[in-house]
Amino acid sequence: MKVYNRKEFLKLPVGTFFARHDEESVGVITNLERKGETTPNGNDFYYGEVLDLDSDDDHYHGYRLEQAALQARQEGISAEVPLDIGCGGRDGVFDEDELYLVLNKDEIQEIIDMLQTGL
Repeated sequence: MKVYNRKEFLKLPVGTFFARHDEESVGVITNLERKGETTPNGNDFYYGEVLDLDSDDDHYHGYRLEQAALQARQEGISAEVPLDIGCGGRDGVFDEDELYLVLNKDEIQEIIDMLQTGL
């Protein structure tokens, strides 16, 4: 994995897998994302989250997850919570100090291999 500053990250190609550096979660990668196109002005980019909850409303999908967790804890009932794999958006943060943790091809292949063993 390689750490990039924002200026260099914006130059990376579409399809680059990355996580955002979070100083509060030292040593933990919380969300894997896939870089989309950099905007024509060169100061923003599109992305797709590898895993996200499926919903048209950000607050609703959090509620659905909490309800499923509550059911599992209190009633012992497993509940399906749909995923939206590759859900995308535009960054729009414009934080020049943000850092990005970019995976190399070998690391991506290791993730693919791990996922395939779970099928």
